[in-house]
Amino acid sequence: MRIEVIAQNKLHVQMESDDLKKLDLDYERLNYDEDSTRKVFWEIMALARERTGFDAANTKLLVEAFPDRRGGFSLYVTKISEDEYIAELYVASHTKKNERADRRAIYAFDDFENLLAVCGVYAAQFAPLKLASRLAVDRGTYYLMLSVPCGAVTQKSGEAMLRAFYAFLGECGERVAEPNKTTPWLEEHAAVVIDARALELLSEKFVLN
Repeated sequence: MRIEVIAQNKLHVQMESDDLKKLDLDYERLNYDEDSTRKVFWEIMALARERTGFDAANTKLLVEAFPDRRGGFSLYVTKISEDEYIAELYVASHTKKNERADRRAIYAFDDFENLLAVCGVYAAQFAPLKLASRLAVDRGTYYLMLSVPCGAVTQKSGEAMLRAFYAFLGECGERVAEPNKTTPWLEEHAAVVIDARALELLSEKFVLN
C-alpha cells in the first residue's frame, strides 16, 4: 500500500491486489454505507496519519475510488469545506457504464503541481488509454488538451477507464466547456508549449525523475 499527500487537502492511497486480499476488500463491492467498508477506510486513514500526518478526522471528505489495470485501485481522499458538494464514496465503475465518454476534452490548471499530479497518475494507471495530449499556457493558466485517437478506446473497460480519468482530472483541474471551439482559440491566442505527448513528457521530466 502506497500512501502519499499530493496536495494540501488531498491524499492518494494506492491499493494493490495483495492489500485488497489482506483487508478483504473488493472494488466492485465498495459501499460506504456498510460497516465493513467504513471500518477499513478509517484504518487506512489512521495509517495515513501515522505515515504522512494527513488528518482526516473532524472534517468533511470527498472519497473517490478508481480501478487500475493491475487488479487494485486508487483511493483519493479530499478535505472539503462546508459549502462544497459532498459525495462520501464515488466509484467510477458505477457511473453510466454504457455511456460513451467524450472523445475530446480540455482541462485548465492554475497550479502547475496539480497538472504534474495528473501526469503522474496518468503514467501509472491510465497510460493504456493512449490519449493524444497537448499543453497550452495563457496568463498563468495551463490548458491540457486531450483527444482520443481513432480506435484507441473501443471496449467497455476502456470506456470505464476513460471516464475514471476524466473524473480524476475534474478533481485536480477545471473542465473547459466546448473543447471543439476552445481548441482553435487556444491555438491562436495562447502559447502551445507542448504540441504532442504532453502527459508523457511532463511525467517523464518532472514526475519520474
